[in-house]
Amino acid sequence: EARWVLERLPELGISIDNVTQQLEDEGVEKFNKPFDKLMETLPNVGVELKGKTGNRVDCMLADKAAGGAAPPREASPAPAGVKPE
Repeated sequence: EARWVLERLPELGISIDNVTQQLEDEGVEKFNKPFDKLMETLPNVGVELKGKTGNRVDCMLADKAAGGAAPPREASPAPAGVKPE
């Protein structure tokens, strides 16, 4: 039935290629706007985190946002019962 409907679309003046392109364009636009806004706010969030106790990712973001280098990575401890290599 789906094939039959798709085959009849051109008879109705509907181009599946045009519809698909329009949906893709609108989807990309709806993603880009909030993504761009998020990217604009990330440096400010990092500065706000600077000096606060948080997890390692928070601290690294804060250091990066403040223009500093990320701290060197430390080895994570091995889980209980596992010997480190």
